[in-house]
Amino acid sequence: DGIGANVEKNRNQGLAAAGVATAGVIGLKSLADAAGDYGEVQSKANVILGTEGAAAAEKFAASATKSAGLSKTAALTATASFAGLGKVAGLQGEELSGFSTGLTQLAGDLASFNNSTVEDAIAAIGSGLRGEAEPLRAFNVLLDDATLKQSAMTLGISDGTTTLTNQQKVL
Repeated sequence: DGIGANVEKNRNQGLAAAGVATAGVIGLKSLADAAGDYGEVQSKANVILGTEGAAAAEKFAASATKSAGLSKTAALTATASFAGLGKVAGLQGEELSGFSTGLTQLAGDLASFNNSTVEDAIAAIGSGLRGEAEPLRAFNVLLDDATLKQSAMTLGISDGTTTLTNQQKVL
């Protein structure tokens, strides 16, 4: 039965080696997927923010783990998404880059302050920018027409005599 024990031992070692190899392949696939995801979001940021704005966004994303509690990919994804909304509102260049990275940082701060996830805060801010105020209430932010109108007047976006456009509301 010594032969049987050796066969069993070799079989178990072979299974262990196969398991390690499989885990390695899965790990490499995950790395490749992550690199592909980051490459795609880089392309999106370049299109929306332009070369200089995308470089600023990537610099922000590199530090976002500490400053906003986000991975580099998640930070750049959120920044690019916020930039898309800012661009629709007429922002460009440094204003657009600052708008989008500022909102991404704000999402990290809101999440930390409210013991929530950054993803939930990003979704709530995005909803608010699209005119849906309810998700922001979970973060104790009340957006109504009067508040928006007052802020628009304070920021010089509106004179307060007309109804705010969607662009003015985003700004």
